[in-house]
Amino acid sequence: MARRSINSKTTKLNVAFMIFLVSIMVLPALASAYFGVGIHTAMSGSMRPNLFPGDELISDVVAAKDTKVGDIVLLLNPDNLEMEAHRIVSKTPIDKVHWNIITKGDANSVTDPVQKLHGYTPVRRVIAIIPKVGYVLDVLSSTVVKTIGGALLIGINIFFILKFRRREVVLTKANFAGESDQEIATKVKALVDGHVKNLVPPAINPTNNNEDRNMDHVS
Repeated sequence: MARRSINSKTTKLNVAFMIFLVSIMVLPALASAYFGVGIHTAMSGSMRPNLFPGDELISDVVAAKDTKVGDIVLLLNPDNLEMEAHRIVSKTPIDKVHWNIITKGDANSVTDPVQKLHGYTPVRRVIAIIPKVGYVLDVLSSTVVKTIGGALLIGINIFFILKFRRREVVLTKANFAGESDQEIATKVKALVDGHVKNLVPPAINPTNNNEDRNMDHVS
């Protein structure tokens, strides 16, 4: 029962940790690859009061020509080379396939540089906002937290294994308490003989084989 209990605990911990890793590493990648859903964290207050630092932004991918004024989109700012989630304030066609798009942070007094985009350039458009979750997810998905989590999981497994072994030693000593060395040796020999008997296949009786052969030749 002790071994089964230890195995159950360690298995549950391992499964829980693997689910945690899958949740913060694999699922976002799958969502982005198969459904175009992106997850981003707002890092500045340029979109206050609609977005605050630490808010989590859920985005999908649309063609630049399908965006409209008022959409919050993620575009690379050419001045600082940072991805910014700002609102489209102007969208004008240049020709049949190109557009000038201007964005601006709701809390900013000036607009961002004009972006000249092809109509089919993929653009991430914010479709949902989850307040204050971004920082938590960033911390949980960091390399430091993953390393600490892995070390804790290994430590917990070692703890349960050592605890189980100590318990086995205590139970073994209790089974032989008050017995002489000769009695203990006899019990141990009986246990070993029993295990060996179960492992070794039954011997083949040569006499029976000869009889079988003789019967085969009888016509």
